[in-house]
Amino acid sequence: MIANDDPKVAKGRQEGRAELLNSLLKSASERLADLGDVGGLTDERDRLARIEAALQTAISERTAAQASAAPLEAKRREAWTALRVVDSKLAVMAELQTRFDLLQEQYSSDLRRLEAIAEAGVRLDQLKEERCPMCGALAEHHENAHREVRLAPSGVFQACKAESAKTFKLLQDLQVTRTATAVEAEQLRSVRAARQQEFDAIAAELKALLEQHVDVATKKVDELRAREGTSRKALELLESTQELAALLEEANTPKKKERAEGPSSAVSTAQADPFSREVETLLRAWHFPASERVSFSENDQDVVISSRARKSHGKGVRAIIRAAFNLALLRLCVKDERPFPNFVLIDSPLLVYEEPDADEASFPQDVKKHFWESVKSSFVDAQVIIIENSKQLPNDGTIGGVNLVLFTGNDQGRRGFIPQAGTAT
Repeated sequence: MIANDDPKVAKGRQEGRAELLNSLLKSASERLADLGDVGGLTDERDRLARIEAALQTAISERTAAQASAAPLEAKRREAWTALRVVDSKLAVMAELQTRFDLLQEQYSSDLRRLEAIAEAGVRLDQLKEERCPMCGALAEHHENAHREVRLAPSGVFQACKAESAKTFKLLQDLQVTRTATAVEAEQLRSVRAARQQEFDAIAAELKALLEQHVDVATKKVDELRAREGTSRKALELLESTQELAALLEEANTPKKKERAEGPSSAVSTAQADPFSREVETLLRAWHFPASERVSFSENDQDVVISSRARKSHGKGVRAIIRAAFNLALLRLCVKDERPFPNFVLIDSPLLVYEEPDADEASFPQDVKKHFWESVKSSFVDAQVIIIENSKQLPNDGTIGGVNLVLFTGNDQGRRGFIPQAGTAT
């Protein structure tokens, strides 16, 4: 049971919903106006399709332009690599020249030092022996044993001359090496200038190609992507506006009071086919005559037995077919594990059949016997409650083993489900 909404609460909820939708619709319309010239929904979809097609064409053109520039880019990389190799060699040459300068300064310093030592030796050898400047003793009284282990000034002079000749030879070799290195460095500078000129020419050619083709194609792609984004945004806003307008119209339309009717959707014949087969199985188990084919009528939403509608039978046969309808629905739900309370209550399925209509006098009476047998054996996993106002129940053991309760107004059986006042429960 669902309680009806308070009309005031429902009206306030509807007005609040309409106010919210109005606010959203206004915001979407303002953003749509900010985009400029925007057409209808169909126009914007067509425009977006054209922009996407143009964008794909522009991307293809840019790819082709980039592919045409690939050979020049490879040549520029090769020229750049060759230029870097020459620069590396020139850096090595410059470092060698710096070291050669330091070595030349070292050789020159050695030559000057050797020349000074040789000249000092000559001058010392020319001096006469006199009194010792320290003790004043005459030369003949000097201790001259130390002269035996020391070179004479003339020997120092000769040694310095020999070392100077050796150093001078090294200096000459150094000058030759410096000259060769300078020549090689000059050649490398010439090669570098040629490499730089080649690199600049290739770079200028590549730049011109990029500016003429690749940059133009890239700019076109960027412009089309921006237009595509704007068009997509406009299309989203148009769809949102249309949806909000429909919701607002629905919110502003007063709802009509719905009548309590049955389900609006009918079951089709194809959907009810498994159910029809279950009904047919039950009727055959009951030995119901002319039950070779059971179908389902979409118009009547009821079973049709051998091309005859249920409502065309008498009330006795209709009651039995109605019982088959309910039991088949229970069996189908249990078999397919569909939502169902797992029990069914049937009121007087056989009572009316005891006095059939005139056109149904030929229906066999053993249908009742087979009915009880089928219900007893076919629904062990479900509960079937049958209320039958008849004393003519089978006495051949057909319904033995079931819970049979007799309701009477006397002391036999049971008086009813609700106990009388003052009676212990």
